[in-house]
Amino acid sequence: MDKVDIPFLSVSQLSELIKSRQVSPVEVVEGYLERIDRLNDRLYAYLTVCHDQAVEAARASERELARGAYPFWGRFLSLCCFYPRCRVARHASHRMLYG
Repeated sequence: MDKVDIPFLSVSQLSELIKSRQVSPVEVVEGYLERIDRLNDRLYAYLTVCHDQAVEAARASERELARGAYPFWGRFLSLCCFYPRCRVARHASHRMLYG
């Protein structure tokens, strides 16, 4: 599968592709990151993109998949700024969440 097609697949389609090992979690993350990199200069949709952390999380998912586990892979990159546990500088929601 071509990585440029990945961002247009549904979650259920991606899930089946990962389960059947037709695509890896790292390929999925790279597909999204490449699209973000390609379009963000025009769209300004993301202030901070955590490439390294996203790829490392995908590698961890690959290790779990290799062990036979099928973990929950529904953590989307764009939600990180809304969760205090995420160790990334917050921009838009900082005052709203922390006064």
